[in-house]
Amino acid sequence: MPLRFALFSHSVRSDWNNGHAHFLRGLVRALLSKGHEVACYEEAGNWSVSNLVAARGWRPLVESRRCFPFLRPRLYNADLPAPSGSASRYAPPRLAGERLSASPSDPTTRLDTSPHTTSPLERRLHRELAEVDVVIIHEWTAIENPALLDLLLRLKRAYGFVLFFHDNHYRILTQPVRMARLGLDRCDAVLAFSPSIAAAYRQVLGLDPKAVHVVHEAADTALFHPLPPDPRQPMDDALFVGNWGGRDRAAELRAFLFRPARHVRPQRRFALYGVRYPPEVLRVIQRFYGVDYRGWLPNHHVPAALARARVVLHVPRRQYVKVLYGTPTIRVFEALACGSALVSTPWPDTDGLFRAGEDYVVAETPAQLEEALQWLWSDETARLRLGRSGLQRILAAHTCNHRAEQILGIVARLRGDAPAPLARESVRNGDRPPAGLVTPHRAAVGTPVGMPAELGVSGD
Repeated sequence: MPLRFALFSHSVRSDWNNGHAHFLRGLVRALLSKGHEVACYEEAGNWSVSNLVAARGWRPLVESRRCFPFLRPRLYNADLPAPSGSASRYAPPRLAGERLSASPSDPTTRLDTSPHTTSPLERRLHRELAEVDVVIIHEWTAIENPALLDLLLRLKRAYGFVLFFHDNHYRILTQPVRMARLGLDRCDAVLAFSPSIAAAYRQVLGLDPKAVHVVHEAADTALFHPLPPDPRQPMDDALFVGNWGGRDRAAELRAFLFRPARHVRPQRRFALYGVRYPPEVLRVIQRFYGVDYRGWLPNHHVPAALARARVVLHVPRRQYVKVLYGTPTIRVFEALACGSALVSTPWPDTDGLFRAGEDYVVAETPAQLEEALQWLWSDETARLRLGRSGLQRILAAHTCNHRAEQILGIVARLRGDAPAPLARESVRNGDRPPAGLVTPHRAAVGTPVGMPAELGVSGD
């Protein structure tokens, strides 16, 4: 039976410094392909959209609408009073030319006479969510506007829909008191994008373990799939797509991206896409290290960029390595879905999502990374073998269709439409992080995982 979903997120229109949009767009596409209905809600003039328009104008939003015509987001102004005891929130401006959305059959100008409604948004959502089966509110949206979460909880009591809180961030670890104020025990379930975040909700907030589910991100394979390189464009020898992270990974980028680029300049071309790199950093990156910085790359253009790269680099932020065990970034799923030869610095894959050494190469030191690059640049067969293995793994277990099926299963169990599954802990060691956060797949010291041992370098 088709279900009606409502998704409240920061933005699906803009992915400017908003990686959350990548997975959510794919999830919406997957649910629609299965015959369900999905209405997407986002605040007018939100932070990501405002920054995108300031940097690039309106053209990227027009292009995004053409690329994702199925989204059709409904815009709103968060004109709700802050709940008692909540922190003040940022109120983004409404951009010039931006119109608030209305339900096609029920304009927002029509008033609800219910005595329990007090704002235009509340009156509107009383109408538009009355027949909805499932509502998903994203963590960023809820933390910015706790009053919206409170409103959805009231509407849940009135109309009986399932309410999910979706988190693919780590604020639960950095701001636990602020998260505790949300009262998430009132939601039907938390959908956490990693076992480490799920463990925090169970242990820090004391939520019922059965109400916290690990729903990893995944690749939108309708968009991310192997493409032939554009013959009109030169090939890049190494590609990194990622935003500036400041102290989160400045040292790692210098060691695993910038210095290796300098060592092989000008014979090899290193390309970098991303935003929020300070001007002084960009000057050093371009002039001293010789990296070709190309600015913001819309996510729907990433597959073409991956197709033009001989090797793709993945350098996760420090918290993904030290704290967020079992958490690959969305870039891993996307690169492997495009059949890229991926080289990554270590991250603890406690859920065994991928096969290090088969699906991608792990380089634990800068020397290992440089050796792995030389090997893959000179061995096209190895690049193709890695790409095929990673793509097969994605198609077998890590597409947005897989995640949609998982969420639909959770909905069915909550609604009593399906039997509960056998208990299964996502993390191999329960809620305990692995000792030392050591990646389970290791190779001999000095040899990048996935690279022939005879091509390894010394461990210095």
